[in-house]
Amino acid sequence: MKNKEEIKKIMETIDVLKILLMEGERERGIFGKGMFYWGIINGSIFLYYYLKSNIFGELFWFYLLYIGFFVSTVEAMGLLRGILYWGSSLIILMLLFNLTKNWLLFITLLLVSAFFGYYYAVILHSKKRGKERAALFKLPLGNKIAIFWLVMMCGVGLLVGVFEAKLGASLVNFDYNFLFVVLLGFGISVGLFVSGLIDKGFLIIGVISMFGIPVLSLINVNLGYVMASGVSFISSIYGGYLYLKSGKGRSYP
Repeated sequence: MKNKEEIKKIMETIDVLKILLMEGERERGIFGKGMFYWGIINGSIFLYYYLKSNIFGELFWFYLLYIGFFVSTVEAMGLLRGILYWGSSLIILMLLFNLTKNWLLFITLLLVSAFFGYYYAVILHSKKRGKERAALFKLPLGNKIAIFWLVMMCGVGLLVGVFEAKLGASLVNFDYNFLFVVLLGFGISVGLFVSGLIDKGFLIIGVISMFGIPVLSLINVNLGYVMASGVSFISSIYGGYLYLKSGKGRSYP
């Protein structure tokens, strides 16, 4: 009788471990899907400025960000809500920036808009799954890392604007392209490094880019752009691989 109880406990423990492993695989798949989208977005931004294209203007990165926000939340928000929220946020921010030309206000409102949009998407999805409203500090690790990415990249964008305003006015040979690729490349490297908490593959990519982007940028700024773009596309491919690998990860959290 005692042996049967012990066997039952062992089987229950195994079942719990299986559930935890499935949840871990599911979270990697979900995070991988997000990295697939954002790797393409980041890679396209660096590639656009590397090619010195001005087809879509200097704020092309801003438009791409909102495309990324929409694509990564539409499954939770729904098509209509997604278009209304992200579309109206984009229009309002563009109008305010054109009227004020205030970079600090622009980046701050961008951060607020993106944060509430993502949190709103998580709340909507929690309701769909019949769960209680998601508390900010009780979100899954993948969601917390996504919010970290958001805050950090907006902070880096603000630094780019501050340095351009201060150094650009005082230095004759100020190189905006060098500043842009080094700071944004650093932001992406840190984000990938932290994403290593989900999967060590992102950690490896992050370490390579953290040292590779600034070194190559010192040699030639165009090499820095190529490295930053390449790292972003590689992280996208790897994220897509994690998504496809995880059958449990093919849905929003």
